[in-house]
Amino acid sequence: MRDEEAREVAFLSSGRPLRDRELAHVVSSVSGFSKDGQRLGLIIEAWNETPGPAPRYSVVSVATGDLLFETSEDMKSYQRLLR
Repeated sequence: MRDEEAREVAFLSSGRPLRDRELAHVVSSVSGFSKDGQRLGLIIEAWNETPGPAPRYSVVSVATGDLLFETSEDMKSYQRLLR
């Protein structure tokens, strides 16, 4: 993975990677990989004073670093992409 791709993944949230860069707190964790190893699941929370109601669940291509899917509610689609 190139540095640029890793940097993009670190700033994902609500489809606007640069938006969260200026927030005071960003917490992310890896939630899993697809069975074929091609997709990575991430959970990202970002806030200034108090955490939001729900984290963002993102699926990223391991090969390209591209954002494939993001949601804060559609857990069925998120889990399906990580199978």
